[in-house]
Amino acid sequence: MWYNNSMKKWWQRNWQIIVILGLALLLRLPLLGGSFWLDEAAQAWESARPWNQQLAIKDDFQPPLLHVLTWAAMKVSESEWWLRTWGALLPGLLTVAAVYLLGQKLVSKRTGVVASLFLATSGFHVFFSQELRPYSWAACLAAWSWLFLLEYMRVGHDFYQWPARWREWSTNWPVNRELVFFWLGSIAGIYTMYLYPFVLAGQLLWLVVRGRWRVALVSGAVVTLAFLPWAPSFAGQWQAGQQLRADFVGWEQMVSFPAGRAMALTVAKFLFGMMDVEVNAIFVTVTLLVAVLAAVAALGWGKKFWQEGKETVLIALFASVVPFLLAAIVSVWVPVIQPKRVMFALAWWCLMLAMVAMGKRGHKQKFGGLSLGLVGLLLSINLISVYQYWTRESLQRENWRGAIEALHAWLPTQSSLAFFTFPAPFSPWNWYEPRMGGTIAAVATGTFDTKNDLSWQNIQIDDFEYIVTFDYMAELTDSQRLLPQFLREHGFYHTELEWSEPNLGTVRVWAK
Repeated sequence: MWYNNSMKKWWQRNWQIIVILGLALLLRLPLLGGSFWLDEAAQAWESARPWNQQLAIKDDFQPPLLHVLTWAAMKVSESEWWLRTWGALLPGLLTVAAVYLLGQKLVSKRTGVVASLFLATSGFHVFFSQELRPYSWAACLAAWSWLFLLEYMRVGHDFYQWPARWREWSTNWPVNRELVFFWLGSIAGIYTMYLYPFVLAGQLLWLVVRGRWRVALVSGAVVTLAFLPWAPSFAGQWQAGQQLRADFVGWEQMVSFPAGRAMALTVAKFLFGMMDVEVNAIFVTVTLLVAVLAAVAALGWGKKFWQEGKETVLIALFASVVPFLLAAIVSVWVPVIQPKRVMFALAWWCLMLAMVAMGKRGHKQKFGGLSLGLVGLLLSINLISVYQYWTRESLQRENWRGAIEALHAWLPTQSSLAFFTFPAPFSPWNWYEPRMGGTIAAVATGTFDTKNDLSWQNIQIDDFEYIVTFDYMAELTDSQRLLPQFLREHGFYHTELEWSEPNLGTVRVWAK
């Protein structure tokens, strides 16, 4: 009976977030097993190497934590859905739970419920809860580290709590445990993504503003010392990235945007998810409608509510705006800003919208109907975005797996060659082709731009009957279209066997 009563009380207290987490999981299951795209395949391919090579990631400008997690997950399975579950889906669900707790702690339980519901249905968050890259884990660790930091500020301000008697060591930590969890979360964060230090900077600046500069100083020192073993590898990655920036014209535009455009695009992606956002009447009208409803709802709470909630607004600014601005400053020298890399701000986007719409008990909302209208509009946008992602191939990831399967089905693989205008065969080819038999040979020009180094034209292709080419990134790597000319000079002609894959481009087969 005691067990049944306890379970009943636990369910009564937590049923909302359990239902929301269930909804979040259901929305993230479709397409979870889809093909890896370029960066995901690189992540999987590198993580599949032996343990002693897991830290040899000089060409991937990311810290090693996700590589290690993926390597461990591969001991069970190498399927896409399994690797994405541990690399993206699990942290995505944990972030939804963290937003619920943040809303409950900072504003009210109903604000936490609505904020977590916004995040659970966010098309942008659904997409990157299915991507084997570090963005989901970074957002998760950012949200939970803020939770630990806020809890530390609530329970006490001392670094240490020495027990009065030795026997109390079992229940009393010599260091405040919430602060320790904050340190651990921050250390995991900086080993997950190189933009995470901007999150930590926002947290430390907030501590300074709150008059806890000693906590900020010690926390910064702890996390910095923990990162030092990786510093030489980071220096090597930095050098490789700068060399890539110099060698690959157009790479900077591919991986980052100017600060102004990045901010506008981030807002658009947070609101509309993965939909193709255009400056037209529909998107402008919907954006203005959301802005007007949010402004009216905010005014409807009155001055007293915002006086009590100013600490929450301050925290949200240091958790989202400050890291973004710091990243924008760094982007002047190193391109880093993209919406997916600042996904840690999405939790606070959802939280502030929920706060504007729902508020807290004890405060009267003058425009309650409009507030509910704001909630309904945002949820409708989210669900439409998710549905479009499910049903429109152009919004999904590159289908390398399907393209390679088609080549194996249609070509005599032993006499076929895949030709890449890139320093090496693309990582999806390295990942999928060996798993389908490994019978199609591959060769690459060995350069980022065929016009700058013509030594690749010495590659011998006369022993093959069929050549496969990909238009993927060809506007950058073969801007003068030298490869088709090279193939014609060696007696190959363009066959009718070609097709276009959404986001991958045209796959062409040439025959002798």
